[in-house]
Amino acid sequence: MPELPEVETVKNTLKKLVLNKKILNADVYHNNIIAYPTVAEFKSMIRNQVISDIKRRGKWLIFELNNYYLVSHLRMEGKYNIKTTGSPKDKHEHVIFHLEDKTDLRYNDTRKFGKMHLVKKDELDKTPISKLGLEPWDESLTKEYLKEKLNKKKAIKTL
Repeated sequence: MPELPEVETVKNTLKKLVLNKKILNADVYHNNIIAYPTVAEFKSMIRNQVISDIKRRGKWLIFELNNYYLVSHLRMEGKYNIKTTGSPKDKHEHVIFHLEDKTDLRYNDTRKFGKMHLVKKDELDKTPISKLGLEPWDESLTKEYLKEKLNKKKAIKTL
């Protein structure tokens, strides 16, 4: 599984390659990668969305689009590649976003463990991100915070 610094590197690299590009449409070749919404809804909603920013929360990538967030977890072997539209499809390319500049953002995942959620901007809390703890540099990450989390965990175990 990619570690947090690797996901940060992926985010920074993708920002250089796809920011401000419009997604014309998407092809999904392995439906289980799309966790939410349905594949048909996903393909319809993603059309004509512009990638305005890419963020990271934990090991999740958050693509900020016009009206939605595309939340993507690479899991064990997922990666994104940029290829020219019309290039032959690799057998492990499971989601292909066709961009307006005749390039594709292709999600490649040998084990097919990766997940994507496409949610309205006010529904980010409906994704697994809402269950994540604090980021390592968050000022709220104090000794007291960690003690409180540990005590809650112990209390749950005793139930």
